Amino acid sequence: MVLAALLAPGVAWFNILVVAIRYAGQPNTVSVFPHILFLLLLLIVGGNLAGGLRPAWRLAPRERLATYFLKLMVAVMSSHDLIEVLVPILSYPHRYATPASKWTVQITPHLPNWLVVSNPQAVERCWIGGSDFWRSGDWR
Repeated sequence: MVLAALLAPGVAWFNILVVAIRYAGQPNTVSVFPHILFLLLLLIVGGNLAGGLRPAWRLAPRERLATYFLKLMVAVMSSHDLIEVLVPILSYPHRYATPASKWTVQITPHLPNWLVVSNPQAVERCWIGGSDFWRSGDWR
């Protein structure tokens, strides 16, 4: 668990760097994330080499599997198809609720407040710009 926690920031940084900043490679758009499999390979080889020096350092299969799944979840949570799509979706219903669409009557009353962003100022700053996550209080 500690090893997975130590690797998590690197996995998230790699995803953001490759997917959002450089917009190249798209490692999170295939069903098996190649960079996570590569880390698993390094973990197996490194664990076996370290186990040759001291047997207690060799990871058990369940430890390798837990580390793999935790790294995979970090990759999913920081992927192109989750964060970049999820954040706008959380405010979309209130942004485009107009009298013509009738969403204020048909859709938005049925959405739980904890699930969507309903503050009109926060929604406007999210879509138009000018929102500062740390200072404006939009995170609330």
